[in-house]
Amino acid sequence: GALRDQAKDVRARADRRAALGDLVTAAGGRAALTRCRVHTAPDVRPLVAWTLDISMLGIDRPPQRPDVVLRWRPHGGGPVEPKLDPAGYRKLAHVPGWEAWAGCGG
Repeated sequence: GALRDQAKDVRARADRRAALGDLVTAAGGRAALTRCRVHTAPDVRPLVAWTLDISMLGIDRPPQRPDVVLRWRPHGGGPVEPKLDPAGYRKLAHVPGWEAWAGCGG
């Protein structure tokens, strides 16, 4: 039983990882997302930094405009992270498990 649960967890993690690439594409690509500071949840800081080829330094700080926020729904359940007051932001894209919001640019 434990092995089945572990396999399910690995599959969910792989799905989230693949979906991040889809989110980047849907939101206009790396250049569109990195034109401003990028923020995300601490749990996915390395993944987001690697995918966008940016430094991990400071990207897990709370969102603060002007910035781009990549939010994710933890694969184990729970609320979408990081928390975000949508006032002053516009949703760029949504794919299963991820959202991209911009509080900067045109």
